[in-house]
Amino acid sequence: MLKLISLNIERSRHYDRWIPWVQGEKPDVLCLQELPEEDIPMVEAQTGLKLCVFVPLTKVALSPEGRTNMVMGQAILAQVPAEHTHSLEYYGQGTGREVFDDTTAQGKVATSAYYVAVAEIGLGGSLYRIATTHFVWTPNGQSDEHQRIACTNLLNVLEDVGDIILCGDFNAPRGRDIFTRLAARYTDNIPLQYVCSLDKTLHRAGDKLDDLMVDGLFTTPAYRASNVSLKAGVSDHMGIVATLSHS
Repeated sequence: MLKLISLNIERSRHYDRWIPWVQGEKPDVLCLQELPEEDIPMVEAQTGLKLCVFVPLTKVALSPEGRTNMVMGQAILAQVPAEHTHSLEYYGQGTGREVFDDTTAQGKVATSAYYVAVAEIGLGGSLYRIATTHFVWTPNGQSDEHQRIACTNLLNVLEDVGDIILCGDFNAPRGRDIFTRLAARYTDNIPLQYVCSLDKTLHRAGDKLDDLMVDGLFTTPAYRASNVSLKAGVSDHMGIVATLSHS
């Protein structure tokens, strides 16, 4: 069995919250979205986990925390070295290192690179293929042409990967078309009792947020997820905690 945590950490805004939580949980694998590349050594030192793979998403010229030219992306860290890693690009026109332009939808696409980071990790005599991504964002969780194309591309690039554990920030609420397409191929392991994965006490939109279940943990039939829960109070997104095993 393997203990996994997935969390969008919102860059460097919540280190004092989520790092102590991860230290207490002691996961075998940690999947992070919006991790600043320059902070990887610190995160490794604080969590005791080692980086398996990092893929840049975009560069923030000036973050709300006052940091400049910060490259952020998604990463997989683990207790043991990965046996194999790779990344799969499925959308965006950038390299992940251009300064992010959020003035228009096309500007966001042109200055971002949407990848799935994949790591194959051996634990307890079993091999686990784990992937994480940060999907295309849209206002209020409403799907648009960019999300629909990205979803088609994502499903296509994953088609030949084989059995997989897929987690991350999908920016597409459960019950709407993008999430439904993902759940048609993979098992949605987030218990139905959870209706929102955004933390309204820490998210910049606060109480104005609708209930949006946008973070996901999907599996193919080779894997079984158990003890799945969401943790509030660690970032603007809730953290996903789960135990994974082979079916």
